[in-house]
Amino acid sequence: MVGVGLTASVRALPVLLQVSRASRHAVVAQRLATALLAEIEMLPYEEPNDPPRFGREPGESAVNRADFDDIDDYDAWTASPPQKKDGREEPDCSAYTRSVTVVSVNVYDFNSVKPDGSTDAKRITITVMRDGMAPVVLRSVRLENANREDLE
Repeated sequence: MVGVGLTASVRALPVLLQVSRASRHAVVAQRLATALLAEIEMLPYEEPNDPPRFGREPGESAVNRADFDDIDDYDAWTASPPQKKDGREEPDCSAYTRSVTVVSVNVYDFNSVKPDGSTDAKRITITVMRDGMAPVVLRSVRLENANREDLE
């Protein structure tokens, strides 16, 4: 009887280890997505120093986000492996890819994209992927004048 139980436990061990590994990867992906969203949401709604324009301004790198100074600068940004804002690699995350899209949306319908960028709302989508894992996707909508930084 004990031998049967022991055999079943040994056979179940690889499955349990695989579930544990997948859970750990999902937690790391969620942490990477949440940290990036918090970073983006701290920035002003639109360009604070120059005339407003959607996307990165001249001189802002498409790779290194250290110079990003408003939320739509992150549109079409991606990094693999994920990096901190200053360009240093996130530790133990080399197998992950992090990407962002920012679109202008109708303030009354966040699913209605406004291609011209003239809107009072922007939808931020962050996706974190790892081979063999379902992507983690976070979405947030930022309204113009929603943060203190927007009013300065």
